[in-house]
Amino acid sequence: MSKLDAGNIHKRIAQGDPEALAIYCRFQDNIIGSTPMGEGAHAWPAWNDLPSTLSPVRPLRGWRMWAVFDTTAGPRLCAPFLTAVLHATPDIPGVTWAPGINRNSTYTCKVRHGRHPQVGCRCGIRACQSLTVLRAFATNQAPRIGPLVAYAEVDVWGRVAPFAPEAADWKFTLRAEFAEIAGPLHLAPTHAIHGEALAEHYDIEVQK
Repeated sequence: MSKLDAGNIHKRIAQGDPEALAIYCRFQDNIIGSTPMGEGAHAWPAWNDLPSTLSPVRPLRGWRMWAVFDTTAGPRLCAPFLTAVLHATPDIPGVTWAPGINRNSTYTCKVRHGRHPQVGCRCGIRACQSLTVLRAFATNQAPRIGPLVAYAEVDVWGRVAPFAPEAADWKFTLRAEFAEIAGPLHLAPTHAIHGEALAEHYDIEVQK
């Protein structure tokens, strides 16, 4: 799907065109393959069975990726799309991942009322249901955001919403209000030099 085609599809999806949504889902299926839950899959309830708010006692677990920025304070995990596509800097709210619990930022959200994320908005901390989906998504988006350099399992809770296709989200993705790293951080060899500093700052295990 070319950049021009993708822009047209997302515009049609935002206008509620079911045919455009079907085309976008088939495009994803072709890239993900026949076994979307092939590696690192987590059990998520169907959206119809999922409450709009999850307790931190019973979070959902998924996979998330980050860019790595070497800031004046040391290396930090940052939102890859905000930094690569929107050219946001690490000091902007919602860009840099904090140690411990992180809360969704509504800094760029156009919906200015209620608790976020919402079905009708585009914000939220993203997580994928399986590592298979995350890797397929990262590979497809590499021309825009660069290669996959850092990823980990995260627990998510609070207000939750399904993927937003009009915002170029993929299936098997959710958006959450709160999240915390719940497993080892996997670093690409190109960024292994930052492993010890990231482990210390985030108080997590880092696998290179």
